[in-house]
Amino acid sequence: MSITLTALHIYPVKSCRGIDVSQARLTATGLEHDREWMIVTPVGRFVTQREEPRLALINTWLDDEGLQLEFPGTGELFIPHNSRGEATTATVWNDLCGAFDMSSAAADLLAAFLGTPHRLVR
Repeated sequence: MSITLTALHIYPVKSCRGIDVSQARLTATGLEHDREWMIVTPVGRFVTQREEPRLALINTWLDDEGLQLEFPGTGELFIPHNSRGEATTATVWNDLCGAFDMSSAAADLLAAFLGTPHRLVR
């Protein structure tokens, strides 16, 4: 059996626009920076494109320094790789996970773009 890989994409923020890559580092938790961040409701429940299709319009870029987000018509935000933020929890399906809130600036941009309060966590 042979496998041919024809494309490789990572999604730094779950449900936001992905990045085409020619190579990726495999870590103990999967591809490096793939779904490392996610958007949650004010009570910490994760949000997907099924609920908020406009998440697909949020552009993501990665460089050696961190994550860049572009919210169409709203603004941009840079999150350094070493940013930890305030410790919190997030719920993914039925699992409660430890997370770090990425900032009020991220929450403000998400609220402006989506029209309802949301947070960015890592």
